Amino acid sequence: MKELKYDAMIAIHGYDPEGMDGGRGPEEVWRDRLSEGQESAQMLEEFGADVVFAISGGGDYGGKTEAEVIEEYASREFPGIVENYDIILEDDSEDTRGNIEQLQD
Repeated sequence: MKELKYDAMIAIHGYDPEGMDGGRGPEEVWRDRLSEGQESAQMLEEFGADVVFAISGGGDYGGKTEAEVIEEYASREFPGIVENYDIILEDDSEDTRGNIEQLQD
């Protein structure tokens, strides 16, 4: 695997409506996470950091992984993220623990 070098990673994980934020729709949660991530990335850049976004989530959502679905949402709703930052898709994990472990690798 190619080694990537960045100063900071903004991790956007998938969402289970039955989980901690239960009752909220996935797009509402993604919007919050992407908005906060974008603000954090901009702040880090002010300090000279090279930032990468990592979108994490496996599973099968109509033939796509959760990471791919979130990336498509980001492309529509947060084009500045997709246009201005490198994006790593981690699409093997099935839960929060897996999100973190896979991104760490």
